[in-house]
Amino acid sequence: MDKPTTILYLTKRFPRLSETFILEEIIGLEQNGIDLKLFSIGDPKESVIQNKVKKVKSPLWYLHNNPSSFFLDSLFRETQALVCIGIKSPKRLFKALKTMVSKKFSLKSLKHLLEGAVIAKEAKKLNVDGLHAAFAHSPAAIISYASDLSGIGFSFAGHAKDIFTTDKTSLANRAYAAQFVLCCSRGAFDEMVKIAPGANVVYMPHGVDIEEFRPFEDKFFIHNKLHLLCVGRLVEKKGISFLLHAADMLKRRGIDFQLRICGGGELKPHLSKLALELDLKDEVEFLGEINHEEVIKQLAWCDIYIQPSIQLENGDKDGVPNALLEAMACAKAVVASSIAGIPEVITNGINGILVRPKDPIGLFAALKTLAQNMELRNQLGKNAVVQIRNNWNRKQAHKELKELFVHTYSPGKIPNYFTEYDLEEIEQYKSNSLGIKGFDLK
Repeated sequence: MDKPTTILYLTKRFPRLSETFILEEIIGLEQNGIDLKLFSIGDPKESVIQNKVKKVKSPLWYLHNNPSSFFLDSLFRETQALVCIGIKSPKRLFKALKTMVSKKFSLKSLKHLLEGAVIAKEAKKLNVDGLHAAFAHSPAAIISYASDLSGIGFSFAGHAKDIFTTDKTSLANRAYAAQFVLCCSRGAFDEMVKIAPGANVVYMPHGVDIEEFRPFEDKFFIHNKLHLLCVGRLVEKKGISFLLHAADMLKRRGIDFQLRICGGGELKPHLSKLALELDLKDEVEFLGEINHEEVIKQLAWCDIYIQPSIQLENGDKDGVPNALLEAMACAKAVVASSIAGIPEVITNGINGILVRPKDPIGLFAALKTLAQNMELRNQLGKNAVVQIRNNWNRKQAHKELKELFVHTYSPGKIPNYFTEYDLEEIEQYKSNSLGIKGFDLK
């Protein structure tokens, strides 16, 4: 039996409540036969942890147990790893140093080089076939150095902030050096292709578990109040302040509603204060951080799901928010900003309503229309389910990602399209003198 493809998988903070898509990808790859060796730069130390973390098979290694601003907690171990690699393979050390000095030198790039040395050392020890970073910023920087130092190929994924706010030259260099770059939205894909034309950029959405997130049997029952839901971190790019102003307009127009906002983040004090200033203390609830199971309960509770995302001045914006996809999979009418990857999944007026970002009046108008038209809400929800099931099936996405890893990092396996030939014929073909460059059947 063939040895399974083994991938060292590096993420930034694990397990993180707001990055369920990373957890699902890890579980999905393991269930599809990839042998993952899971590493994280640090521990988020969050109070709420997804129950699904228990399903992860791989042990979890942290690069830093107690990170300081310069990660001095493991400086000796990292320096020792780099020196050992330099003694054994000066050429690899030179290549990594050349990569570092080709960029604008900083303590951050030196830190990433040292962290990359630890990853390279562990990758050799674990006998992995490939290296993969879950994000295009710090994890990809570390993995690229680890690849230089170990000689093992690497890949990385880009989502939203990690693409839009990372130095474009550094990002392009990583993309050209990588075996492939994964993008989970068309917006991210287009941005990566623009940054690194000719790089192997692959569009592969994360999708939704359509068995877990599905229409509720009682979705058509009528509440005394309109139930509104928004799930996401309480940070500026989620646009929740604009939603609160829209809620104020709903109240002024006499529409009876209850709005639940789920998530934790730096803006919670500000948003709580704003809700009080708008006299929404009876209409708005901040539920804090909630796990996967509680998200499903809240989706069962709500009539309309709202995603009021915006773009920040530094370019940071959402890709395709997973909570939005989950709401659509549950046949909920959704109202969302026409920004980033959101229009990839919502066709305005067909399976949801799109409004301009930073437009509380537009949000109010959409919510008022849906509040007064239950038939429209139900039809949007039905169409949303069809869209998700046809185009955003998570299990299918994980199977395709598994095949990409196997094809890329298990070159010793003969591709299916050569099985009709025997090994002797293949060896003869490989040894011919046609002079074809860059063609290797291994």
